[in-house]
Amino acid sequence: MRLSVVGCGYVGLVTGACLAEAGHEVVCTDIDEKRIAQLQAGEVPIYEHHLDKILESALKAGKISYTSDAGDAIRRGDAIFICVGTPPKENGDADLSAIDHVARQIATEARSSKLVIEKSTVPARTGLELRRALTAYSRNSGLTFRVASIQNSSAKALRYRIFFTPTVLWSEWRTRIRHATCARFTVQSWSARFAARCTMARARRAVR
Repeated sequence: MRLSVVGCGYVGLVTGACLAEAGHEVVCTDIDEKRIAQLQAGEVPIYEHHLDKILESALKAGKISYTSDAGDAIRRGDAIFICVGTPPKENGDADLSAIDHVARQIATEARSSKLVIEKSTVPARTGLELRRALTAYSRNSGLTFRVASIQNSSAKALRYRIFFTPTVLWSEWRTRIRHATCARFTVQSWSARFAARCTMARARRAVR
């Protein structure tokens, strides 16, 4: 499956690395061109246990790539993970402007229907707002955007392991996600489908 990850911070890079480790073709994008250049050169700009080895392996295998062209990344992915920052505003509420910006980019740049998975740290019902934004920005395009929200963990040192046991907080479907060329899969079996792609050797190496 071709997957795109928007945002190359802690959440985005771990997400991209795990998806690539599971055997998918992943493209990661970020507005920070310097960060993209570092990643393309094989440098990892953040620390996460084993992340450097996983990304190095995925890059050599051709399973992960990086671009500062968000439009290109959006068009290449069958499904898109949104992993952008949501810093607190002065009143304490999460600033969701980056998510809205990505929703506008997806609606503008996509040439086919997409599955959009929100994996940023956000308040409840953000998935509903994301769906409304995608619908509004893509009006008259004829495209369909399906939306799901996946719980994000703040436990940085455990993110790799936690990725394979996610909690789906909200989706437009009660039991199944259906999308274009993506195989049907039960939301509750998300982790099993991804983990099944990894060999036991890789899994043991990643959690040491």
